[in-house]
Amino acid sequence: MGEELFTLVMLSVFAWQDEKKKCINICMVFAAIAFALLYKGFKADTEAADVILGAAVGLSMILAAVFSKEQIGLADGFVFIFTGIMLGLWGNIILLFLSLGLSVIYAFYLIAVKKKSRKYEFAFLPFSLISYVAFLAMGGMV
Repeated sequence: MGEELFTLVMLSVFAWQDEKKKCINICMVFAAIAFALLYKGFKADTEAADVILGAAVGLSMILAAVFSKEQIGLADGFVFIFTGIMLGLWGNIILLFLSLGLSVIYAFYLIAVKKKSRKYEFAFLPFSLISYVAFLAMGGMV
C-alpha cells in the first residue's frame, strides 16, 4: 500500500504542476526516481529486469520528445521513468496506454466541441493521474 500511495502522491504533484504551471519541477522528479530506485533496490521481491524495462518506457518517451522537437513533453518521459520503476514494464505500459486513450478523447472533444486547433497544447500528466487511479481501482491489473 505504501508504494501505491507514494506513486499516487507524486503523480498528483506532477499532474498539478503540469496543469497549473505548465512545467514540472525536474529536481522533484529526479528525487522521486532516486527514492523509487532505493525503495525497489531494498525490496526483496523486486525483479531488476522489470524495473529496467519499466523505466525504458519513459526513456522511449524522452527519445520521442527529442525527435519530435518536444511535441511530447520531455518531463513526461522522466515521470514515466519514475512510474516504470514503481509499476514495472506491464504496469507502465498499461498506464501509458490508458493515459494516451484519455488524452485522445479529450483532444477530440477540444477539436469538435471547443473548436481548438490541432496544434493546441494541453497537459498530459493529469490524464496519467486519472489513469493511475483507475489502474488502482481495477486492482493494479498486474
